[in-house]
Amino acid sequence: MFFSFKGTSKTNELILNMGAAFIGFIVSAAISFFIVPIARERVGEGAYGFLSLANNFVQYANILTIALNSMASRFITIKVCTGDYKRANEYYNSVIIANIFIAVCLLIPSIYIVCSVDKLFNVSAELVSDVRLLFGFIFGNFILTIITSVFSCATYIRNKLCLSSLVTIVTTLLRGVLIFTVYSFLPAHIFYMGIIPLIMTVISAAANFRFTRQLVPELEISRKYFDIGAVKELVSSGIWNSILKMGQVLLDGLDVLIANLFIGAAAMDTLSFAETIPGMISSAMSTLSGVFAPSFNISYAKGQFDVLLKDIRQSIKIMSMIMNIPIAALTVFGYYFFKLWLPSEDPMVLQIISVLVVVKFVISGGVNCLSNVLTVTNKVKANAIAVLVSGALSICFTFVMLKITDAGIYVIAAGSTIFSIVRNLFFLMPYSAKCLNLKWNVFYFDVGKAVLSYAVMVIVGAIIVPHLMLDSWLKLGFWAVLYCIVCLIIGWFVILNKDDKNLILQQIRRKR
Repeated sequence: MFFSFKGTSKTNELILNMGAAFIGFIVSAAISFFIVPIARERVGEGAYGFLSLANNFVQYANILTIALNSMASRFITIKVCTGDYKRANEYYNSVIIANIFIAVCLLIPSIYIVCSVDKLFNVSAELVSDVRLLFGFIFGNFILTIITSVFSCATYIRNKLCLSSLVTIVTTLLRGVLIFTVYSFLPAHIFYMGIIPLIMTVISAAANFRFTRQLVPELEISRKYFDIGAVKELVSSGIWNSILKMGQVLLDGLDVLIANLFIGAAAMDTLSFAETIPGMISSAMSTLSGVFAPSFNISYAKGQFDVLLKDIRQSIKIMSMIMNIPIAALTVFGYYFFKLWLPSEDPMVLQIISVLVVVKFVISGGVNCLSNVLTVTNKVKANAIAVLVSGALSICFTFVMLKITDAGIYVIAAGSTIFSIVRNLFFLMPYSAKCLNLKWNVFYFDVGKAVLSYAVMVIVGAIIVPHLMLDSWLKLGFWAVLYCIVCLIIGWFVILNKDDKNLILQQIRRKR
């Protein structure tokens, strides 16, 4: 797959896909870096957290759509790869029509929530109209996304995810420009953060539709291909992904809602700010691990199981080496970053919360690729149940600790981390090995090296940082870049073995 002697086209595709996905993450992170302080200062205290709250409600509603959509790309890809275009079109059109039906059904609860925000949540009187518009635009964006989601499968089918990443980069840049413009020249309102993403979704949907026409011209939109049996088949396979999503929501999707209802709007704001950088890292992790999914699916569809296993092992190492760098950097430099980024907030509180949230990614950074294995092999049931159980336990833990301690938002942040780590270590890793007919502990060695790598990175940072003057963005940026380079070197020597290094070096020589 990535760094392979054979199949250079496959190698080039993965490098291009990962590069585009990484650039998209950098652009998105850079825009959030500049926009969040502006929005915080312009809209005032107690308003910004409602953006996270509205997006969380989208996550809750998304549980209903995942059952249908999560497996669509897999089924369509397999049929296209095997030349069964009639069945591919049946899946494709059935998803489109079913999504339109779901979108219409979701309009009613969406309208109710928009009209009742002041009754459902702690909202100050002067923010009611603003928050109502914010929820309305975000829900509208979600409904449009549901209707057009299947168009994104074309880049997946042809393993051209770089095209989707390119669209993401362009729309993200445009989003940043528009947000900066409206907050600079128009009266401050939080609903701008809802209407601008809606515009970007329209652009993305148009681009994905064009990609579908160009990359997979065999797929056409026609009601004659609608097959209720195809819908039932997709839902029966994807229902467990909905349950999995429900568990993920219980794990970390209720944080700001719990903070709003049990502590207050100010605590919701603090939690939202602290989770901004971990949220970016999580998004990057999902995006980059998703880059490996098409090649997993294609290898599985062609029966190339040896290639599939090799790809999985390489993906874990690559993801661990990449993701440990921002995780360690946030752990080491977080206090100084928050002090400069949000001077009106308590940097120590933000740092503690962010580390409590992000530390779970040390393990899931690499292990997240194993979720693709369960999807490809269509064995998501047990994992869905495991995530649901861990999510329920996390919620119970949080409620109990809020009741018997004064830890507040720290408990909310820590609960999901604890149970996420336990689930990954004691279920996902051994179960994925079982699905591939491998020894149960086959993945622990690679993940153990990732944990060791992170520990070394943090120790090095803890030794160096106290001796630095980090009182300006220039100084912080300079030392953070140097530290990331050091982390890359540490990951190179700790995570990768001799064969991995030789493959990488040979690939670099080929690119000259």
